[in-house]
Amino acid sequence: VLSGGPVVVDGSPLAPGTTKALYGGVEVELSADGKTLWVRFAGAEVVISRVDSPVAAAGHWYNVWLRLPCGLLCGEGGEGEDGGLCEDPEARTPLLLGNLTVLEGLLPCGDYTPPLDPCEVRGAPVGTEECCPARPYEEAVEACEPAACDVELLQDCLQDCCRTTDDVCAETYAGLCPAPAPPPAPPPPEGVCECHSLGDPHFKTWDDVYYSFQGLGAYVLADLPCAGIFVEAQHCPWGAGAASANAAIGLAVGNHTVVLSGGPVVVDGSPLAPGTTKALYGGVEVELSADGKTLWVRFAGAEVVISRVDSPVAAAGHWYNVWLRLPCGLLCGEGGEGEDGGLCEDPEARTPLLLGNLTVLEGLLPCGDYTPPLDPCEVRGAPVGTEECCPARPYEEAVEACEPAACDVELLQDCLQDCCRTTDDVCAETYAGLCPAPAPPPAPPPPEGVCECHSLGDPHFKTWDDVYYSFQGLGAYVLADLPCAGIFVEAQHCPWGAGAASANAAIGLAVGNHTVVLSGGPV
Repeated sequence: VLSGGPVVVDGSPLAPGTTKALYGGVEVELSADGKTLWVRFAGAEVVISRVDSPVAAAGHWYNVWLRLPCGLLCGEGGEGEDGGLCEDPEARTPLLLGNLTVLEGLLPCGDYTPPLDPCEVRGAPVGTEECCPARPYEEAVEACEPAACDVELLQDCLQDCCRTTDDVCAETYAGLCPAPAPPPAPPPPEGVCECHSLGDPHFKTWDDVYYSFQGLGAYVLADLPCAGIFVEAQHCPWGAGAASANAAIGLAVGNHTVVLSGGPVVVDGSPLAPGTTKALYGGVEVELSADGKTLWVRFAGAEVVISRVDSPVAAAGHWYNVWLRLPCGLLCGEGGEGEDGGLCEDPEARTPLLLGNLTVLEGLLPCGDYTPPLDPCEVRGAPVGTEECCPARPYEEAVEACEPAACDVELLQDCLQDCCRTTDDVCAETYAGLCPAPAPPPAPPPPEGVCECHSLGDPHFKTWDDVYYSFQGLGAYVLADLPCAGIFVEAQHCPWGAGAASANAAIGLAVGNHTVVLSGGPV
């Protein structure tokens, strides 16, 4: 049994670097690093290789290869193909075997029950109203509320939650949708203008234009000399790296400064206690909610409301939603007239400014040495992250930095957009572990007369008759049932990635009179 800890053979851990002959002609061999196991018996070989990665719920996954003389391929009746995932995917009937003693000691990864409903046949639309075998479809929709902001996220969640009655199926999606922030006040009355910056981040300008902008670094949000207000935001990575969010906000209001960067709210250099309303010199008032998450700043008829949302999906562990409201007559730029010079203005005309050296932003959380692009190709709508538009560094360097994302075209494009905006290779860290590490081949290609089946990554299968397919069920499945070879193999599938896939979190074998378990620790 392999389930993330020691590899367990007949109930005892197998030491790394050990080759052991077992009764009945079975041989087990564990590599020196404890990550690759070979099990040999009667001309057959099972090779299991562990890949450690935070992208898998169990912290690892297993790649599995099975090779044996083709004459040993038979099912329960002693003939035909095996009864597990190694058979033709069109004909397979996965079996739920979580109660087998061979899999005792597996890592918990949710009380998942793989679907046994006819609609689960490969290619059927699991996660739809017509195909939700584990529960009523309405219950799955309710469980997937955390993913309701995005059609693709929601569909991935519904596929998972239609396969199990346990609402842990939706936990993967917690925090991927921005939590709705409470409105700061009723809609502004006539003569009052509003600008906001929400989520990752989405903007509403003073003249009611909506747009999104995901630069990284420090930007002016509003520069309003007629109102005596200056606001800037520090954008740090959010989500899979293609977006950013307000990790910190700095304000200059009248003669006072206010900084929010994840810890206490700091007013004129001193922390403001939660539940406090404080009048400052010059007519400025600051008020902090009892939970310390929402701040109101009022001055000369204007109001700034800043609300913190805590979520691991943001690099800083949180983001800020910001609303600004003021009498429209106070809207003016540096010259005393016209719109402000920051992100609150019309997006087509905006020129973001790099303001990381302003004293108002001292004490901000570090989120990488990001420099927002000031290159002409950064104009909204230009293809940043291409060879023609990589303002912060040579495009070849960005490609090299993004090697961890090279397995997937969309991941790579997201990474290139980030790394073309900065000279710091931290831009690619978001993608570390999202591409499966290449597993070493267990042996040369099988000679004539030897058949091979494998289960790799998230997981991708090769059947005995060389059919390739993918299957992302969750729970315990038969991989191979070969009574003529004396071999039985099953795999525990746990979530992988954003929840739409799974991977082999543990492998259990019965070989001859012996059992082998791999579950992340010792074999």
